[in-house]
Amino acid sequence: MDREEAMQQFRKIVEEKLEGVDPVTVTDSTKIAALGDELDVKEILMTVEDFLSIELTDTEFKDLKTVGQVIDLMVKTKTD
Repeated sequence: MDREEAMQQFRKIVEEKLEGVDPVTVTDSTKIAALGDELDVKEILMTVEDFLSIELTDTEFKDLKTVGQVIDLMVKTKTD
């Protein structure tokens, strides 16, 4: 999976999970916390976990600050 594919998948998740967020506006520099409240963010990251077939620790969850970091994780996990 390359970065473009990962971004498309992440935007699809955002579109499915969040109302009022235009997925086209989501970029690498978008702060995860800006996507919604804490529950929205957890739901998005849990969906990413399911997509990647991984389980993030609480520390890993907290360390993901930007969409770009999530995209990096998706690319790394899907190419390993």
